[in-house]
Amino acid sequence: KWFIAQDAVNQGAAAIIMSEEKADELGIAPGKRVFLHGAGEGADDFISVRPRLDGSFAMDAATSRALGQAGKTAAGMKYFDLYSCFPCAVFSSTHSLGIDWKTDPRPLTLTGGLPFFGGPGNNYSLHGIAEMVAKLRGDAGAFGLVLANGGWMTKEAVGVYSTQRPADFTPVALYAKPAGQVDLCTESCDGTLETFTVTHGKEGPDKGIIFARLTDGRRALANASPAALAVLREDASPVGRSVKITVSGETGTFDFT
Repeated sequence: KWFIAQDAVNQGAAAIIMSEEKADELGIAPGKRVFLHGAGEGADDFISVRPRLDGSFAMDAATSRALGQAGKTAAGMKYFDLYSCFPCAVFSSTHSLGIDWKTDPRPLTLTGGLPFFGGPGNNYSLHGIAEMVAKLRGDAGAFGLVLANGGWMTKEAVGVYSTQRPADFTPVALYAKPAGQVDLCTESCDGTLETFTVTHGKEGPDKGIIFARLTDGRRALANASPAALAVLREDASPVGRSVKITVSGETGTFDFT
């Protein structure tokens, strides 16, 4: 339970964005002003057609664009708030940022994250931004990064913030879309197991599902036969093993070879 987002919450967050001229007019103290130094967005295709399954193109694109526009690196960030719906989202974002989450002493959230602080769906990251603003107001000149996520790591947005006034900031379109897709194979075929999962019911493991890559680069999806499911239950790392997929109707079933 404490590895996943808690979204059954009643929360609200808000941000006020204005020009420097308006801030001067309203008498906002310079130390209370938090500037956006860099921003980036990225989108990815549906998981089954993504060229990479071990990372997120959208995260890579959004983080590199935001940091690039800010003229900073992840090493220059003192604070982070990374979207934390599931552990894989956090691990993937640290990979995109080049952070070793096992040894880096910097916390990866300011709120406590989605499993503990909770969040009302995709609006969680506005809470992250609000907390980042409060943190940076108390640490003049420090930099922080907020990463927002949507879907199955499908949509990403990153912002780099600081009370330090940017020397030169020009808003630009920093939205990245994936460049290519993997073709899917829908007939019987042989391939190599690329990734897998085992779903569980009340009685234990009840279904195995794999992605397999063919020698021609295509990808196939299949359910495990009873014999293959027994192997998946016992083999902690079957990735790379050869499989034979048999298609009947709209269903593919695989066995290890």
